[in-house]
Amino acid sequence: MESYALEVEEKEWTLIDAGLPFSCKPILKTAEGIGKTITKIILTHARLEMYRKENKGS
Repeated sequence: MESYALEVEEKEWTLIDAGLPFSCKPILKTAEGIGKTITKIILTHARLEMYRKENKGS
């Protein structure tokens, strides 16, 4: 699953499609590493079957 970050202001990101639950730490670490704060999250769609498939290891 892909996530995108849109730079809104010099220090702010809007995250588009935030990924799966285990994506949280890497995304936050990346943002912090380049001095960005995630201020908004936009979800364009939800695919529960992808979440379930990833968690089952299939």
